Amino acid sequence: MPKFSIDYKIPHSAQDGYKKIKKVLSDGGELKKFDSNIQCTFDDPNKTLSVKGAQFKAEMAVQDKGDDESNIAIKVDIPFLLMPFKSKITESLQKMLQKHFG
Repeated sequence: MPKFSIDYKIPHSAQDGYKKIKKVLSDGGELKKFDSNIQCTFDDPNKTLSVKGAQFKAEMAVQDKGDDESNIAIKVDIPFLLMPFKSKITESLQKMLQKHFG
């Protein structure tokens, strides 16, 4: 399956950013519109999480950049047939992050 990456800078510490993204994804509400079988696995010590659905997989890591800034690195793994929608998927993820992080 093809993979692509998204990096999104947030004006929060890595710890605060991870707590916020964990809260957003715990119920899977925003991602359930893409796939109703979403399952999230959280790794608190490493500030990473895995998202698995029927049609895709994603890995997210919140990385500290200092001075109350951090980066959310997302690696998305989708089937080849969904690659034409890569830009739409990227746009949707960025809108979700912007909604919650500004």
